[in-house]
Amino acid sequence: MPEIQDLILASGSAIFGLLLLPTLLDSKARVPIATSLTTGLLLALEAGVFLSLGLLFTSVTTGFAAAAWLLVACYRRSGRASRSSSVESKHFTQ
Repeated sequence: MPEIQDLILASGSAIFGLLLLPTLLDSKARVPIATSLTTGLLLALEAGVFLSLGLLFTSVTTGFAAAAWLLVACYRRSGRASRSSSVESKHFTQ
């Protein structure tokens, strides 16, 4: 059975990841790539540290939050947000 500390930290990490979902779904979101990439990489590092400490649930939820931030970075790098915004604006102007 997991320790209470693991469950509390996992809850915080899960909420952190879930709160990022609107940003992932918003094609007009403007998150600097440096911010999203740095946050994603640091969270991935934290997930590894939590795993080494035996905090399995916390490492998994922190890993999901890291993946979400890295997806934001990938979308910013690929220009997906700007391309989908321009496509949406064309539909409204025609």
